[in-house]
Amino acid sequence: MFDDGVRSYLTDEDREEAFAKGVAEGQAKTTRENAKKFKDLGVEPEIICQATGLTAEEVAAL
Repeated sequence: MFDDGVRSYLTDEDREEAFAKGVAEGQAKTTRENAKKFKDLGVEPEIICQATGLTAEEVAAL
C-alpha cells in the first residue's frame, strides 16, 4: 500500500488509521452499490433505507 519511503514517516497508529479509513470507504461503496441494485429491482426506498442504513435522500440520489 505504501512504498518504503512513505512507510518510514508513518507511525503504526497512522497506518492503522489509514487502513481503517480504507475499509470504511470500501464498505460504504458496497452499501451504495447494493442499494442501487435493490432500487433497480424495484424495492421500496423505505425498505432499502432499513436494510442499508442509508437515508432516504441518499437512496433517492442513486
